Amino acid sequence: MPESKLPCYYAHGGVNFKNGFATTCPISSAHLVELGNFGGVPSEFLNSKGFREYRLKLDRGEWPEHCHLCQTAEKEGTKSMRHDYKADLTNYNFETGEIDFSNLKHVEMRFSNSCNMACLHCSEVYSSQWGSRLKNYVPDQDDWDFNLEQLLQTQHREGPDDKKQIRLSKADALQIADDLIKNFPNVEKIDFAGGEVLYQKQFFPVLERLAQHPNAKNIYIFFHSNFNAPFKVDVLNDLLKPFGSSKIKISVDAGTNIYSYFRDGDWDVLKDNLSKFKAINKNTFLDTVCTTSIYQILDIKNILLSLCDLDVNEVSLSTVFTPRYINPAVAYRMFGNSIFSDIHDTIDALHRLKRKRRLEPNRDKYRSWRERSEDFADIEGCFKDLEHIKTYLLNHETTEHDAEAFVVYANKMDKLWKQQFNQFFKKYTLTPNALLRNNNIDYNEMYPYNKTDIDKDIETEIRSSNSKGDMLRQWYQKLIAMPMPEDVKGWEDKELKDIAEEISQILKKVRPEMGPESKAKIDEKLDMLDVLKTRPDYTAWKRYDNYLAQSRYAVMNIEETFHKEKLKQELGLKLAIHNAGFKQFTHDGLNIPFNPDWKRIAVNVSGGADSCLLTYLLCKHIHENNIDCKIDVITHSRVWTIRPWAGPVSVNVYNALKEKWPNIIGERLVNYVPPELEHSTLGNIVNDRSGDQIIVQSYNDFAAAQNNYSAIFNATTKNPSMDVPAEDRMLNRDHNAFGFDEFACIYNNYWQCMPFIATEKDWVVKQYKDLGILDLYTTTRSCEGDGRHGGPLLGKDYWWFKYNADEPVETCGKCFWCVERKWAEDQNEF
Repeated sequence: MPESKLPCYYAHGGVNFKNGFATTCPISSAHLVELGNFGGVPSEFLNSKGFREYRLKLDRGEWPEHCHLCQTAEKEGTKSMRHDYKADLTNYNFETGEIDFSNLKHVEMRFSNSCNMACLHCSEVYSSQWGSRLKNYVPDQDDWDFNLEQLLQTQHREGPDDKKQIRLSKADALQIADDLIKNFPNVEKIDFAGGEVLYQKQFFPVLERLAQHPNAKNIYIFFHSNFNAPFKVDVLNDLLKPFGSSKIKISVDAGTNIYSYFRDGDWDVLKDNLSKFKAINKNTFLDTVCTTSIYQILDIKNILLSLCDLDVNEVSLSTVFTPRYINPAVAYRMFGNSIFSDIHDTIDALHRLKRKRRLEPNRDKYRSWRERSEDFADIEGCFKDLEHIKTYLLNHETTEHDAEAFVVYANKMDKLWKQQFNQFFKKYTLTPNALLRNNNIDYNEMYPYNKTDIDKDIETEIRSSNSKGDMLRQWYQKLIAMPMPEDVKGWEDKELKDIAEEISQILKKVRPEMGPESKAKIDEKLDMLDVLKTRPDYTAWKRYDNYLAQSRYAVMNIEETFHKEKLKQELGLKLAIHNAGFKQFTHDGLNIPFNPDWKRIAVNVSGGADSCLLTYLLCKHIHENNIDCKIDVITHSRVWTIRPWAGPVSVNVYNALKEKWPNIIGERLVNYVPPELEHSTLGNIVNDRSGDQIIVQSYNDFAAAQNNYSAIFNATTKNPSMDVPAEDRMLNRDHNAFGFDEFACIYNNYWQCMPFIATEKDWVVKQYKDLGILDLYTTTRSCEGDGRHGGPLLGKDYWWFKYNADEPVETCGKCFWCVERKWAEDQNEF
């Protein structure tokens, strides 16, 4: 039997009505037959020359010109539309390229471009609002230089002279419906796209007519909609009832942050329409889609969390391939791995949402809950499609010209649509010549403040987990203490029966907590025991041995349960801490996370300018807002042999802070770091981390657990924008921090906050000057030089300092930290 080398569900069994022409699928712009204002129904052109040649070309393994999007997707390793469904070639003529009318499975109809929105990835071909807004627009040289297709009005067109419009009158559309009813008995999927079908007068009458199709009970009605137009929800519900199934692909494409900007719509109207429809319709499959362009990539986390909040059956992502200047891969070209950090942060947030839902007793209240796989289809859809997006970003080639074109386009659209990009995209700043990523984190947005007794929430979570463990532990200990076969040799039957009965009673108590697999294995043993009882050789020993085997399954299950409960407890703790959130404060443009319910926190204070300033800013915020919170200072005692003055410097800084804020600064905790493990001795030893960094982190975990710290702050800054001695700096401070977890992350049961991680030293020094606390600045010391390499510190070690502690100790002036501090002072004209 002949085969097609490139079988396509759409080309070999579909027809698609576009603006003045018909083609095979939703993304092909091949003019296979010209329709004029209206020039035919499927039975008249389905096997016309254009359609036949198109199919034959695919059969030979040749990609038609207008199939380039599928060709590119498959080349780059992602799923193409050609693979949406399997092509049916049963009654296909491989010689002529003709298909039998019984083979027509898919039809897509577009009535007009009438639409109530003007989305930034659309064009005047598919949106009447676009056409209205560009009515008097005259393209300028930038439009031509960067080929801004949407503004040139050449997108989805053969060229500048192509002025065809999508126009199917109500009468035309009904004629097509009648043709499908009369000539195409096996139609199984009918799609409607726009424009916006719920905004168009043709849609409801056509649905009503198609209900007369002989195969209506097997037809799948699928339509795209923004669900933001005014329509009668009850009427739509009634019109969908005659069909076998239905699906609405709701093009949301934005979240609460940018919906009004990108889609020119009202989020509350969308939610209200959805709520009303879901209340009366439980059968129509609702899929919200994020059509992913560069705009969506720039706000991906809020978008997907917003879509999941709509409570639909599924959430999916599709890719905007053209125009090339809004292709999502342009974002990767512009910002590199920071885009992947955003995606990974989004995935983490979705996992937290999944855990939160799983803790709810009535999971089936969610439309996306799937009992069989025990997951949520909306969240799982995000996970799956984000992987496709990541693959696409890595493999799709873009140019610098594309990035420049986007900046021009974004600026032009702001002016034409009378809106401002910078008011909606908090992580970015659009300038006339560039798109810049802001390194400031909006903690409020990431984890909004929620007033709660976090200590009580943590205690509740732990006690809840422990109570289940305490119950199981007593039975577990009894089961593992049961005598083994070698221990019961020579026992009487009664003793063996008693042991078996004791095991049986314990198993009944623990069974409700056991998993289905363990229950099935125990049931299998019980069935076997029933068979044994019927045999003449049945003994008390065999009964005991059977129940002992059952107990082993229970023991393994309890151990597994404890492991799962431990993980669940850890997740529950993190979820409780996340839920408390932040109420950040901002100082000189820098956001610093803080929760007003925190009672005790700590700061790693080395005696340097960075940690001293951070402690000062936290104290200032607590004092000015009358917050009941104490700050302990953690100092890591280091390099006592070669820089013995470091300890006294940190004491002086602590005393100065304590004197300024006596009611806020609490204890000073001291940790010891062996000189042999210092960065200056060994450099970086594990994953670009030095020994002292590892010890510091471990001690912070210990201190937080011992003292119930809600957060520990670290004032590490980014390496300065200057030429620095490569061998002398900490390499992990080189990169631009962009992921939220680099600024704040949960360790065990506390936040570790690093608000300065993307800030350079010049900002730190500026604050001392602006706040008028230069006396505090001179108390600090940044130099990490010593006398081992000569210079002004030659010979000044522990023994010298022991007897000369009152003498001033010079700085080396050569180490990275001296050079960095001098650079920062120069930047601030010290």
